[in-house]
Amino acid sequence: MFLKHIALILAIISVLHLALAYTADGTTDDYYLKFASKDQSSLILGTSRALQGIIPSVLSSSIQTEENPIRFFNFAFTLKSSPFGKVYLDAIMKKVTPESKGGCFIVTVDPWSISEVKSEIGKTPDTSSVLFGINDFTSTPNFSYLINQYPHGWGRILLNRVEKSILKKYNNELNSSVNGSFSLLDKDGWLEVYTSLDSDFVKKKEVARFKTYKEKSLKRTASDFRIQYLYRTVEFLKTHGDVYIVRLPVHDTMREIENEYMHDFDDRIASAISMSDGYLDFNTVPNPYSYTDGNHLTRGSAKEVTLEIGRWINENRLSLQ
Repeated sequence: MFLKHIALILAIISVLHLALAYTADGTTDDYYLKFASKDQSSLILGTSRALQGIIPSVLSSSIQTEENPIRFFNFAFTLKSSPFGKVYLDAIMKKVTPESKGGCFIVTVDPWSISEVKSEIGKTPDTSSVLFGINDFTSTPNFSYLINQYPHGWGRILLNRVEKSILKKYNNELNSSVNGSFSLLDKDGWLEVYTSLDSDFVKKKEVARFKTYKEKSLKRTASDFRIQYLYRTVEFLKTHGDVYIVRLPVHDTMREIENEYMHDFDDRIASAISMSDGYLDFNTVPNPYSYTDGNHLTRGSAKEVTLEIGRWINENRLSLQ
């Protein structure tokens, strides 16, 4: 009888977990849908600047095509999870539709994504990445991700659905008294971040962000390993379509920190640029955009920047005709 009770309890727990797995969606966390969606023929790649700053639906609608429209998917993560390296490239190779040939890929770059922490040189890189150890990027539900990488109990999946639905409904009431923000991951991989844009609140976040990156510049150094993997990433993607390299805009103070840290950035990635179909550096043009913290674009500016990328790609394609 005791064993029957145990078996019944285990069966109930299993059914509950199965049901919760099927409710996982863009409210679950900032990454889940990237692992629980089909393979893709056109990707947006990079760290959190791209994760928040390039909107697939806007980019898809802005690029002119004579045949089938391009459908982008945002497969960017964070500096911790998706700097250029073997872990990220392996994930990209598993996410790209194997037989696709006419895709379009946006590879975003910045000095941090081709750097490594000085104290970690020689160690196995990117073991703390959310991508590390995951081989399945296309299953729905993705049990591999939920079991190995989801940082909460699965009951949080349902709680997040309820909580974030309420937060989104009242997001216009966010103000400087709000501690932090909340985010929703769209089905196309874009992370929508809802946060206060009160000027004093944003200023405090900027000061903290600039301090953090100033400290990063002292602890990090350019990485031949990551530069080589940037090249390998572009090389692989070229077998599946066009590749455009983009350096997204940041606050002027952040740009100054980066230029001081790596003044020869373009020279370091020259081989990747030469292999690509074009390089767009937003740091060389006027910067009318707004940021949530000096590092990430607001949702409104993300749309503007995405449209600009689309216009630039259209011009590039026309010039080749």
